Amino acid sequence: MSIPEDVRSLVWYLPTAKLDEDRNAHDLIICTLYLGTMDQIGWVFRRYGVERVAEAVRRDFAGGRVLSPPAARLWSVALRVPEPLTNRRVIPEC
Repeated sequence: MSIPEDVRSLVWYLPTAKLDEDRNAHDLIICTLYLGTMDQIGWVFRRYGVERVAEAVRRDFAGGRVLSPPAARLWSVALRVPEPLTNRRVIPEC
């Protein structure tokens, strides 16, 4: 299965011609979860499976964050990946 051109374009910081499905899996997964359409996200889940996608989200939480806080929260809940407490916004009580 080759990487669809519309998914390649989501990984804007790497040369699209050199993207490899296995070597660049983390970048493809995270950028698609953050910027992709439902069809593009569907491709990621079909290609990599739920466990590999969840592992990419865990890795994103561990450092080099690409996912925005709202996107991280969404995928944390959807994939049942606990979001680290250090990434959560604390709202003081009044």
